[in-house]
Amino acid sequence: MSTKKKVVALLVLSVFLIIIGVGIGSVSISPLNVLKIIFRSLLPAHFYESIPETNQAIVMAIRLPRVLTAFLCGGVLAMTGVIMQSSLKNPLASAYTIGVSSGATLCAACTLFFATHPIIKYISLPLAGSFGAILSVLLVLYFSHVADNSFSDNSIILIGMTFSLFVSAILTILVSLNREKLGNLLFWQMGNFAWHGWNGLAVIAPISLLAFLFLRHYALEIDILTFGDEQAIALGVPAISVKRNMLLVSSAITGIVVSFVGIIGFVDLIAPHVIRKFFGSEHRIVLPLSFLFGGCLMCACDLIARTLLSPIELAVGAITAILGAPFFAYLYFFAPNKKKHIR
Repeated sequence: MSTKKKVVALLVLSVFLIIIGVGIGSVSISPLNVLKIIFRSLLPAHFYESIPETNQAIVMAIRLPRVLTAFLCGGVLAMTGVIMQSSLKNPLASAYTIGVSSGATLCAACTLFFATHPIIKYISLPLAGSFGAILSVLLVLYFSHVADNSFSDNSIILIGMTFSLFVSAILTILVSLNREKLGNLLFWQMGNFAWHGWNGLAVIAPISLLAFLFLRHYALEIDILTFGDEQAIALGVPAISVKRNMLLVSSAITGIVVSFVGIIGFVDLIAPHVIRKFFGSEHRIVLPLSFLFGGCLMCACDLIARTLLSPIELAVGAITAILGAPFFAYLYFFAPNKKKHIR
């Protein structure tokens, strides 16, 4: 199959999963009626008034914003995974292995614990998550530089994992001191898209667009970084500053997503590898297609989470972990020539 056909197939899969995700639930709505309801909201017409008002409310008020939020969050996390893996030249690198998600979680948890007014809490969550993520990566980069003047990629990952464990311990202590809020925190931590509706989507959508455009703009520099710092500098790319900026931007994006929907791992690990396997390693192609595939993967996991044991809703993070943990093990133990997947 040619590259164009693969891209078209991925686009079709994206639209298909969004429509199916909106239609399936405790009340099933056919794909045709889903499309009618969506088009009716955009272009009101009497032709569509035969659809029950209840179905219209389910689609427009509950499921559509949830599915779109899941798609955008999955896409953005997949793009940050591409950046992390390429910048650090490590197929196992992600926001979780360098401590970004832990820092974002700690600051977001503090907001959940201490912010009292709902509006203040809602506004401060993305700010707190971004602050925690950026602070985490800055500390990891600083200690990596202190430990290794060459700023090696392995040092960053090792110190990041150590920092992640340390922050998790602080979060555990914080939870122990606020046990009355333990249930809400645990449910939030495991990942969920049901809380925010159109208001959350209004925040996530522009951030996703800006992240997509920004990261896509640096595709060439990221391509050059995969050949190593010395080669990048020889070609005129300031490797350390580009790597630092990419990690900071990716961390901020991850922090915002984590603060809104909780910790959802492994999407940023799986999606880039799948896309590189089928489309090669050129980042002007890998980045947008990872966005699409990450969105598809997140939509599918969210659908499984809310329908597998209906009416009980599982945590999306648990579903992605079930899929991602074996994939992680495969990459670490069985994938031949792991560096090959990055270049």
